Amino acid sequence: MQICRSLFQGRTLSAYARFMAKCEANHILAKYSYDPVTVFATSKIQPLPYQLEDFLALVEMLRMERVRSLLAYETGLGKTIVAGLLIRELLSQDRDARVLILVPPMAINQWRIEMETKFDLTFKTYEETSDLSEQLLIASMDTLRNERRVTDIEIEAASGVW
Repeated sequence: MQICRSLFQGRTLSAYARFMAKCEANHILAKYSYDPVTVFATSKIQPLPYQLEDFLALVEMLRMERVRSLLAYETGLGKTIVAGLLIRELLSQDRDARVLILVPPMAINQWRIEMETKFDLTFKTYEETSDLSEQLLIASMDTLRNERRVTDIEIEAASGVW
């Protein structure tokens, strides 16, 4: 609404024009808030058709409670893209949502960089913080080989936070 005021400041507008401007502003805000495809406007990617299809299927799952997802494509087919889109959508619906990404050890930095550059998502790595309370966390699948860490993750998951 502040944008509407600044655009029309000093101009005489009819009541109808002011009403229409407010309606359009509310429409844009509502569309951004509830339309999952608007996540593309905030991302720096152009998904392939199968990635878009998978993203929309995952968005449908988001409407269920406590969704956990496993993305498993062949190398280079866009797991990072679909995951990033889904995470952006999840965070647009729930700003306090927490995300844990498990990847092969050699892919931690790649995922971290791609989440930052393509989706403006700043992830911490479990290896650098060892803190499961981080909102956006990437960990190596080797983390699951350490029994103490697995117990920590199970406790967090059982508490309903993950």
